[in-house]
Amino acid sequence: MHQYHSSFRSSRDHQVFGTVGIPALCVVILFASIAFCSGSLWADERQPLQPAGQAFDGDLLVTPMMDKETVLLGANKTEQHVWPSQYFAAGAARLLPDGSILRIANSEIAKPFAKTSFHGGRVQRIAWDGTVLWDFWNAATYHMVCGDVIQLPNGNILMSVVEYKERADCLNLGCDPRTLSDLGLFSPGLMEFQPNGPKGGRLVWRWSLWDHLSQSRNSTFPNYDAAGTDKTRANVEATLRGMGFSLPEISYEAGSNVVIITVPRLGEIWALDHSTSIDEAKTSHGGKFGSGGAFLARWRPSMGTDDKARLHLVSAEPRTSVAGNLPSLRILKYSKRDGAGVNTVLTSVAFRNVTDAAATVFDAQESAQASWSYTPDSVLDSPSASTAGPEGFWFMTSGRQGKIRMVDSAGKARWEYTNQRGKILLTTHTLRAGEKCCLPANELNKQTSPDDVKTEAAPVASTRYYPAGFLERNAAQAPAVGPQSE
Repeated sequence: MHQYHSSFRSSRDHQVFGTVGIPALCVVILFASIAFCSGSLWADERQPLQPAGQAFDGDLLVTPMMDKETVLLGANKTEQHVWPSQYFAAGAARLLPDGSILRIANSEIAKPFAKTSFHGGRVQRIAWDGTVLWDFWNAATYHMVCGDVIQLPNGNILMSVVEYKERADCLNLGCDPRTLSDLGLFSPGLMEFQPNGPKGGRLVWRWSLWDHLSQSRNSTFPNYDAAGTDKTRANVEATLRGMGFSLPEISYEAGSNVVIITVPRLGEIWALDHSTSIDEAKTSHGGKFGSGGAFLARWRPSMGTDDKARLHLVSAEPRTSVAGNLPSLRILKYSKRDGAGVNTVLTSVAFRNVTDAAATVFDAQESAQASWSYTPDSVLDSPSASTAGPEGFWFMTSGRQGKIRMVDSAGKARWEYTNQRGKILLTTHTLRAGEKCCLPANELNKQTSPDDVKTEAAPVASTRYYPAGFLERNAAQAPAVGPQSE
């Protein structure tokens, strides 16, 4: 059994995108990065509820974090199918209509990333019979695949990446040298590949947050925005240092050709124009909306009346768009206050075009009334993933504990499952004055106390619900099974 020592502290203290030299194997790092790997197949909350105790129709695609296999789990809690791999999981997995899966795997990564908690580097497409159809290694010196991956309607693969910038690049952008580490910064991005052969891929689209940052520290540096009024860019200090140990979840809406990025611990949602070329995506010009790769929308949900609560986004799912507008979103968020538990809310967001002469921008308005809310017990005190189930039910996942629960809109549990694959021993240590988080394992082991709690768990990286008949209904419309070749 693997053993990990963890030091837990609030997410506002974590600064992975501004702090380096952070080793892996610190559980708070490992599991905060699970937060974005959530499903987004939302059901209509107006549909009738299933009778209590009745098994649901469909299956769950479960990705154990510390196991090399991906599991299709039935309502009777038995494994309906297993996809093998030689690599441990490192993020999301998706079931494709032909019975294959897309999966991010933990693989060899370059030196800058090896010094951090980031996991990934490889995307695999594994057929139903276990054949590896595509084994794509994407972990260069300055970027690596990490977190989420989806297949687009044309068969291309869109993946989230982490990009590395050296200290000199950060200083040239206007970062504060007093708070900048010697190594530099890490920031999120997107890369889209057309599979080419069993191990190759041709880059066809790319977006980098680094191209759309502003700074408010020095007017002589590029992209100065003292008042913070530029909605098409993100402030480098506030954004990169506020993202914490979380990576984006990505989704795609074909009608508007828009990519939606959910950044869980930053508590923001970004909308991007996917119709741009690679060069246009680096600028604020071109594409369907004329704004290049600049943010079409950048939205943070309301904190409500509790200004001391910390807000987290779990997932955002785009609905069908209308001509000339962005798709509306179904948002799952939760707020957490020390000593006061968690309140999880499902709500919706609509966008409104407020374009002016300077740029194409959409404003967002959150629904005044939540679709539903619930307050979970300690088993799911901080949901790391969610996926809509049948007829008004939702599957909520606590990734760290490996627990999956199906709840109704009244917050009543109707089904529960605890993962058994990849068990590890977790040591929960509350930091005391003078102690530091995220040290090497040998240093963490020195930070012990009689109050430390050791628990056995089998963490889950990703859970997604697929309705009964998903494979049969969609097989005919599926893109080609095998990777393309020239």
